[in-house]
Amino acid sequence: MWMLDLVNEPDGYCEDRYIFDSDGTVKVMSGEEVVEKTWRLEQVDAYKRKLVQDVVSTNGQPDCQGNVSKVGAVSETYVVFRNGGGWMLCAGPDVGMSCYGSVNPYLPAASKLPEPSAEVLEHQRALEVKVQVLRSKGECEGGDMAACATYGSALYRGVGGMAQDFKLARETYKTACAAGQVQGCVGYSTMLLNGEGGREDARTARKAITPYCTETEFAGCQNLGAMQLSGKGGKSDLAGARVSLERACTHLDRVDACHSLGIMFANGMGGTADNGVAARYLDQACSLGSEKACEDAEELSAVAETKE
Repeated sequence: MWMLDLVNEPDGYCEDRYIFDSDGTVKVMSGEEVVEKTWRLEQVDAYKRKLVQDVVSTNGQPDCQGNVSKVGAVSETYVVFRNGGGWMLCAGPDVGMSCYGSVNPYLPAASKLPEPSAEVLEHQRALEVKVQVLRSKGECEGGDMAACATYGSALYRGVGGMAQDFKLARETYKTACAAGQVQGCVGYSTMLLNGEGGREDARTARKAITPYCTETEFAGCQNLGAMQLSGKGGKSDLAGARVSLERACTHLDRVDACHSLGIMFANGMGGTADNGVAARYLDQACSLGSEKACEDAEELSAVAETKE
């Protein structure tokens, strides 16, 4: 018998446990789900084998990712054998053969296996991010625009084994945005506005993000509100900035939007001054981590006390 343990974070500790038996069956326990499968290895080359698993039965409960396996479902991963025994489970050639799990001899007599160390968990998370990024790269190249937005974000931040590449990130975001992918447009407009990966172009940034700040879509409201407030990329629109920033603050808890709103209401920018509303938005920005908003809230409170 062999066993594979995977830990799922950051949404909380949830363990996937696979117990492979030499009779060709495997028992999987993940979250609330218990699944029985058959398994077999198919030779790929001198170094790799393909692990094929077929679901035979399930208790119908959700696994660590919230999914429920279907009887008859087939999954394929790859296996690389280790010199010291056991195998490594790998994502496959299409994502660079990134290996993310070690299958070791199963010792059923052990009452409880030790929990993975912080270093092991950190390494495992890094591998998982790398696999996700490489998968998004492949899916983006295959025409999945949501994957392009994810890949652009990885390039922008330099995560998942990707070197930080503003130029390629901007091009990737632009491709996703042109296809109407909202997160692609948010990333593209941010880079245009900041002059990252190319020249600054506030006008194009404003045009790209405007469709994504509406009564039902809020992802673009932070960027649009900031541009309406400053007049970047077009005319200054203080009343419009109030609306956009309020959406970003209320629905997305964007700290900059809440802080700017507090200042606008305190000074009557874009509408009537209202110190009560200003204090509420400044307090919200303060609670979200803005030290400057905390200072502004204290100053507003002190001013209000002197007027009483």
